[in-house]
Amino acid sequence: MVSGGLPFNLRVQKMGKVLCLIIVSMTLLGGPGPHQHNGGLSPNEAEREYWINHKLVANIT
Repeated sequence: MVSGGLPFNLRVQKMGKVLCLIIVSMTLLGGPGPHQHNGGLSPNEAEREYWINHKLVANIT
């Protein structure tokens, strides 16, 4: 037994159960929700569009 808690194998077993619960709940809930900013675009897609528009404006001025 390790001082201050459960033996290593029981701690690993508990962590495995917690991880399983997290994975199952994320699967049932559909994973992370949609993006609330930038019209629902992912951060990478929003940045890509920003730079495309930025270059367009810079070329005009």
